[in-house]
Amino acid sequence: MGCERSADCTEGDQGRCIQVSAYEGECTYHDCTSDLDCASGFTCACGVGILERNRCLLDECAQVSADGEVGCSDDFCQVDMGCSGPAGMRGPSAVSCRTPEDECRVDADCEETERCTKEDGSFRWPHFVCVLSGCAIG
Repeated sequence: MGCERSADCTEGDQGRCIQVSAYEGECTYHDCTSDLDCASGFTCACGVGILERNRCLLDECAQVSADGEVGCSDDFCQVDMGCSGPAGMRGPSAVSCRTPEDECRVDADCEETERCTKEDGSFRWPHFVCVLSGCAIG
């Protein structure tokens, strides 16, 4: 729904009008206020992504592996900022376990044109690596 100001956004929790172009605003709303608002296996991450929304994200930190081990403690969890945001822009995709093999913790650990995100396809837990900043759209 188009909007000019946050007061126009009344269809959900704490609606905010975010400018998506020079002439167009889009209403955004929080998905959750606590883990209880999310489906099983998901957690409520507060103020994440470029829109700073509360989002229900897949909780890979709490998943049980085939050998019965539970993911990792909160100290080793990190929100993965993949390309799942609006219009393919960078946005939060999951809460994932960190490992000693990670090459980065935050974007500042990477080169200026790179971002820190999890690498898919590793054997046990995905590792966080530096990749080029752009997200493929389309």
